[in-house]
Amino acid sequence: MLDSNFINEWLPKQEIKNSFFTAPGKNENRVISEDNKNIHGTKKVISDIESITKKIEEAQIDITTPYPNWVKCGLSLANELGEGGRPYFHRISSMFPRYSQSECDKQYDVSIKENGKGVTIKSFFYMAELAGVDINHEPKAGEIGSDPLLSEEATVSNLGDEPTSGEESAESDTDKQKTTNSEHDALIFDTPPLPDLVFENLPLILRESCNLFRDGLERDIFLVSAISVLSACLPNIEGYYFNKALAPNLYLFITGPAASGKSGMDWARYLGQTIHDQYIEQSKKEREVYDIELDIYSNLPKKQKQKPDRPKEPDRKLFFIPANSSSSALIQILYENDSRGIIWESESDTMAQTAKNEWGVSSDIYRKSFHHEAVSLCRRKEKEYMEVNKPKLSIVMSGTPKQLLSILPEVENGLFSRYLYYAFEDLGGFNSPFESHADQNYPKYFKQKGKEIAELYGQLQNLKQSIIFQLTMEQEKRFTLTFNHMLQKDRLLIGRDFDANVKRLGIILFRVTMILSALRILEDGDLSSPMICSDQDFDTALIIVTTLEKHAIAVFHRMPKNELKGKMSAFYDKLPLQFDRKGYLKVAGELGINTKMAEYYIAKFIPKLLKHAYNQYTKISI
Repeated sequence: MLDSNFINEWLPKQEIKNSFFTAPGKNENRVISEDNKNIHGTKKVISDIESITKKIEEAQIDITTPYPNWVKCGLSLANELGEGGRPYFHRISSMFPRYSQSECDKQYDVSIKENGKGVTIKSFFYMAELAGVDINHEPKAGEIGSDPLLSEEATVSNLGDEPTSGEESAESDTDKQKTTNSEHDALIFDTPPLPDLVFENLPLILRESCNLFRDGLERDIFLVSAISVLSACLPNIEGYYFNKALAPNLYLFITGPAASGKSGMDWARYLGQTIHDQYIEQSKKEREVYDIELDIYSNLPKKQKQKPDRPKEPDRKLFFIPANSSSSALIQILYENDSRGIIWESESDTMAQTAKNEWGVSSDIYRKSFHHEAVSLCRRKEKEYMEVNKPKLSIVMSGTPKQLLSILPEVENGLFSRYLYYAFEDLGGFNSPFESHADQNYPKYFKQKGKEIAELYGQLQNLKQSIIFQLTMEQEKRFTLTFNHMLQKDRLLIGRDFDANVKRLGIILFRVTMILSALRILEDGDLSSPMICSDQDFDTALIIVTTLEKHAIAVFHRMPKNELKGKMSAFYDKLPLQFDRKGYLKVAGELGINTKMAEYYIAKFIPKLLKHAYNQYTKISI
C-alpha cells in the first residue's frame, strides 16, 4: 500500500477533497539539488520509484512495450523528477530486448523539453502494476491500511490516467472473490500432457511399451524416462551441432507431488538394466582374476617380485552411477567406464545432499558433461591425475518441487537450462493396485526389452567408426524457424532469463531426433552412416520437445524471483488459436487477471505473437 502523503500529493484536488487526511504543504519533503534545480520529487515518491524499478529489474519485466508505454514512462518520470528521472528511464528501458542507450537519451530529452506533457507519476505506477509488478508494501503507522477509516480503494489501480467504466471498470467484489478463489485453488503445474499423436508414431520398441500403460500420466512419464535412459545406451552415434560432435545424452527431471504416479520411471530403468548387469558381471570376473594374480604375486620371494609387474587393479564398470557419488568418485567412474554412464535416481534427496556438500564442484561437472567438455581430477595425496576428455553422461531424476529446488536452487548458474522437465499434477483418484491394463508380466516384458537394447548397445560399441546422424535440409529449416519463433515468444512472455533454456532445448531436440532414429536399427538393422532422420521421427521429436517447453516454463516460474513472470505466459498459453475480445476476457477471468491487465497483455502480443483485425485475434504459428 502507498502512504497517505503520496496519495494526497498526486491525486487531483477533486479526488482528495473528501479524503480522511489533509494534503501536505506545497514544499514539504521536497528534495531540490543545489546543482540542478530541475530534480524534483518527494523523498517518499523517489523511494517508491526506486523500489518498483528494482522489482522490474529483478523480474526482468518490460513495461515499455508497446511504444506509447515507453513514451508515457519517460513523460511521467520527467514530470516528477526532471533530469533526476533519466537513470530510472534507462533502467526501465533496458528491459526491452533492443534497448539503445542513445535512443533512450533522445527520448528522455524530448520528455524533458515537453516538461512531462501533463503525464503524472501515476502513469508510471499504473503501467508497472498492469505488468504484474507488486507495487505495494507492508503498511506502517500512518500509511493506508493502518487506519481503519481509510478507504481501501485508494490504490494505484484507481490513480491511473485511463478512464474506467462499464466492462472496463475495476473488479467487482464478486470478481475479487473469484480471483481469490482462483489463486487459492491454482495448480502448481498446469501443464499439458503429451499428445496422442506422439505415441502413434514412435519406434516399435517404445510404441509397444507405451501401450502397456492405461494412465496417460504414467505413459508420459515412462516415455520421457525411457528416451532419457536410452540416451545413454547408444555409443558411437553422434551428430554435428554448430560444428561440434554431440552424442544423444539427455538430462531429465520429473517433478510432481509426493506419492504420485512416477512408476513409469521405474519401468524405464529396465531398458538399461541388462547393460548394467553385464558391466557388473564383467567387473566381478576381472576382480576374481586380479585377486588370484595378486595372491600369486604376494607369495613370490622378494627376488622374484622385482621381475614381474604388480598386477593392475581392474577398472570398476558401472552403467547406472549412484546419485550420491562425490564429484571425485563421479569422474573416476566415468574415467574407468569409457567416459559414459547414467545417473538414475527416483528420490532426488539422495543427490541433493551431495550437491549441498560440494555444490560448486558437482554442478561444474554436470554443466561440462552436458556439452561433452573435458572434466578432470587431481589427487594430491596419491599424486594421481585423471581426465575424461569427452564425458557422455545422462541423468534421470524425479522429486517434488521442493526437492527440485534443493538440486537446482537457481537459474543463473546454467545447470537449470540443461534439463528437460516433465512437471505434473496428480489429479486422479486411488487406482486399484490389483488390476493390470495389459495381460502381461511387466518385469519379464521389460527385462526382454532391456536385453534387446543391450544387444544394440553391443553392436554399436563394436563399430570401428561412429555413425553420423543428420537432419534433412528441410528439417534443418523447420528446426531453425521453430526455435527463432520460440525465442521471440519466450523473450516477450518471460524475459531474457529463459533464453538459455530455449537454446538448449534446441540441443535437446537434436538429441531426441537422434535417439528415435537410432531405435529404428532394431527394426531394419541398418547401421550405415550417415543416418538420416525421417520426417516421422522429426515431427514426433518436435511435438515432444515443444510440449515439454511448457513444462520447463512452469518449472521456471517456480524458481526464486520468477513468480511475477508467470501471469503473462499462462494467459497466452490458455488463449485459443482464434478469439475475440470477449474470448480473451473470459480466459483472463479464469486466471484471475483483471480487464486492464488483459488488455495490456494483448497489446504486447501484437504483432509478434498475434494478428489483429476487427476484434478478431489469431495466434501466429510457424
